[in-house]
Amino acid sequence: MPPGRNRATHRGFNQWALLNRTHTPALRAILKFFLYVSFQTPRGAPAFTAGRRNELVESEVNMVTGYAQRGFSKSRMWCIALTGGLFLTMTGCGSKANNASSGSANSSGPAATIDPTTSGSITGSVRLDGAPPALRAIDMNAAPACVKANPSPIIPPQVVTGDNGALADVAIYIKSGLGKRHFDSPSTPVVLEQKACMYEPHVIALMVNQKLEVRNDDATAHNVHLLAKANPPWNKSQPTDAPAIEESFSQPELGIPVACNVHPWMRAFAFVFDNPYYAITSRAGNFELDDLPPGTYVIEAWQERYGTQDQTVTVGPKELKRISFTFKSVNPEGTDSRIPGQ
Repeated sequence: MPPGRNRATHRGFNQWALLNRTHTPALRAILKFFLYVSFQTPRGAPAFTAGRRNELVESEVNMVTGYAQRGFSKSRMWCIALTGGLFLTMTGCGSKANNASSGSANSSGPAATIDPTTSGSITGSVRLDGAPPALRAIDMNAAPACVKANPSPIIPPQVVTGDNGALADVAIYIKSGLGKRHFDSPSTPVVLEQKACMYEPHVIALMVNQKLEVRNDDATAHNVHLLAKANPPWNKSQPTDAPAIEESFSQPELGIPVACNVHPWMRAFAFVFDNPYYAITSRAGNFELDDLPPGTYVIEAWQERYGTQDQTVTVGPKELKRISFTFKSVNPEGTDSRIPGQ
């Protein structure tokens, strides 16, 4: 591992380090093309899905990296790279591009009509019982632009609290109870910004087919890697002053990790719903779910470090129900600032 680079950052640079291990300019060009293809997934291009593209490219890169490290000959590495390229081409030919608006979870049938004369609301709060964990400040020394953008130490935003233990960045949503109602998606995009080498907000929520805009406000390049499972994952580079990345999701999915392959400490979470009844708590720890049709619902609260909690709530016509969630602090004396999955 090079001097001055921590292990997490070193892992984040593995794919670029591969380009410095190859033996010929032509092989370097081929591998660079594979990386470019993995980062760019143009909408409407005749290619395989972003998830399949990333799996193939990462597999090829990992294989060639291993052979390069073990000193395989040029000819054998050429065979590996060209075989992988041929496989990518054959797999992509004739396949349809992924389109988040096709086969949507909420694209069929008329939108649900909620009667305002009978709709109710659920309001509440989320708090942390105990002291928040004492996490280590993020080490950004391997990225001078990030150090410059953060004159003060940055603590990983895994547990953000306000007054009296109020807990921020908790996702609140209806787990069940809405039946098969269909809701239209908002036309206003949800924005995820990269500021001072951190994602803001740390937790975002949007509906299926609603546009997500990812912006880079930093004086350094980022690589936005969305690790979805129910939806196609994607992995795109975003240089300084580049246009916003625009994406959408065709299926509901909870807690999608959003990483940056260049700066491994950067992490956000995205929630995709097929209904408008969700909220992300602020530092005040409060939330509100309005215009609910009368019924019995399971309300779930998700917190990055402490998991989920459920409550069953029955809302009558024009009724306002108040609930609260309390998460128990775990290992408040700990200093582990590792991000899950890194």
